[in-house]
Amino acid sequence: MLRNSNGFLKVRTIGKAGDFDCALIMQNSKEKIAVQAKRYRSKTGVKAVQETASARKFYGCTKAIVATNSYFTVPAKKLAKANNIELWDRSNLIESLTLSRKPEQSNGIVQPHGIVQRCLFRY
Repeated sequence: MLRNSNGFLKVRTIGKAGDFDCALIMQNSKEKIAVQAKRYRSKTGVKAVQETASARKFYGCTKAIVATNSYFTVPAKKLAKANNIELWDRSNLIESLTLSRKPEQSNGIVQPHGIVQRCLFRY
């Protein structure tokens, strides 16, 4: 069992090793989240959203997130909205990095940003 600073008891990597994405199943006492992190030079498209929607159902997750170090195409945004999938783009991640360095501004919100950032930015 893993308990990290974001309050997640369990974090499991799924998918293939060696490609430029990172698929995670994150679980705490309240929710189970499917996360697809895509590291692309161009915009992230509908395929990532489709993969995440499938993973959420397959793994019985209560929430799904697609994160990218880039931005999303308009079709990806539409599909994510229709499937209730959160999208985190470059701007969201930069903002969360800023908040994570200022804990007094984070209001105690539990989010898996740090783990996703490590997948996307490899640090």
